[in-house]
Amino acid sequence: MDESEIVVDVARGDTTLSREIVTSLRSIADATGDPAFAKLVEQVTSGELGVRELAGTEVFSSMLDRLVAPVFESLKETTFEDLVEERPDLKCNADHTPRDDPSSATHRGTDMSRIHVWLAMIVVIAGIGLTGPTASAATPYCGIHWGSLDKVNPTMVASPFTAVRAGRHECFDRIVVDLAGPAAGYRVGYVPAVHEDGSGFEVPLRGGAYLQVVVLAPAYYVPANRREVVDVSGYRTLQQVAWANSFEGQTTLGVGLRARLPFRVFTLDGPGSGSRVVLDVAHQW
Repeated sequence: MDESEIVVDVARGDTTLSREIVTSLRSIADATGDPAFAKLVEQVTSGELGVRELAGTEVFSSMLDRLVAPVFESLKETTFEDLVEERPDLKCNADHTPRDDPSSATHRGTDMSRIHVWLAMIVVIAGIGLTGPTASAATPYCGIHWGSLDKVNPTMVASPFTAVRAGRHECFDRIVVDLAGPAAGYRVGYVPAVHEDGSGFEVPLRGGAYLQVVVLAPAYYVPANRREVVDVSGYRTLQQVAWANSFEGQTTLGVGLRARLPFRVFTLDGPGSGSRVVLDVAHQW
């Protein structure tokens, strides 16, 4: 993902702070060389994992203990005299000016590297709003662990696509596709732009992120308003639901969202002999 596209849902939705947090996380991963932590940072950057979800992992907690806790513990017991005794390069001349000790250059460089890593972790902690590795802020929003990577079910059916509905829930916005028969498969994922099936024309959408929703079932109708298939005015996450054609046995919708957010897709039987494909998009990470 391009650096300018990084959007991490932290307290207050501050995108500048979000970029600082991601930069700091990358600095920590590079400096420590911890592959598990580096993998989590990439998941945050790709949008698969929210920063608050990251903060709730054992890997993050271990890194926090490793980098920050020892610093604060040592500072509690350290006096200036102790520091001078341990760091002769901090001793002063008779006129109280710092004594230059060339032999301490390597020591100072190592300490500065450590300080930079400590500061990076503190930026992350401050941005997330943590007071410790078990703070309540680390709890995922509404307990959601959906992630934002593609969701796929390859089942093709001949059940016709009959309607699209939307609804608002406490933790997410929902889109429901009604089918007149057994449940269909789907391919749903974030894309830079949604394109119509068949023609390839781009579908204009409002919002800061776009989901391409492909239901593996045909539609034998065209909505009266292709750009506003269902009214989502006032929804917290959904910005627009547009028609992107039905072609060769599959039907595509373009969904505009406020931002790249976690989502899930599943199917339900009913009502009657029909079925539903359900898309839920969380209100935040």
